[in-house]
Amino acid sequence: MTMRMARTAQADTWIAAPPERVWEVVGDIGRAGEWSGESLGSEWLDSVAGPVPGARFKGRNKRHLMRWTRVSRVLTADPPLEFAWETEPTALYPDSTEWHIRLAPESGGTRVTEEMRIIKIPRPMEIGIYWLIREHRDRHEDLVRDLERLKSLVEAEDRGETGTGNGPGPGALNV
Repeated sequence: MTMRMARTAQADTWIAAPPERVWEVVGDIGRAGEWSGESLGSEWLDSVAGPVPGARFKGRNKRHLMRWTRVSRVLTADPPLEFAWETEPTALYPDSTEWHIRLAPESGGTRVTEEMRIIKIPRPMEIGIYWLIREHRDRHEDLVRDLERLKSLVEAEDRGETGTGNGPGPGALNV
């Protein structure tokens, strides 16, 4: 057994809303907890009020009984087309992961692609995460479920419904 985590994962879906509408949700880091299976939400740091390259934010996360926070730095903020960030390494969390959300107009709606790439992870940390957070071994299914929730949330809001975005709609994914 190699006990290695997949270094990349990607998933995509089609959402029946224009990119500007989807951006309102994905570009608002405070709303990440509404559609991410792991995020509890985030807040901007350094008196920044929105996504701009170089801006930093602190995200709160939970998986099973584990909770942690990470500081991330925005790499790309191109409304309504792309939002990308990277977790900043620290003494406690010396790893770093890059995340991208890309939005493209398609057939009267939006093709949304979520992608993650581990930039660096020390081997002892990788082994620990491998055993403690099984879902991190291969993040593809996590991304699929994130996008199912995002689709449900945006489409429900466009119908005037409120909720948490839980529950995929029929035919939601092309992965």
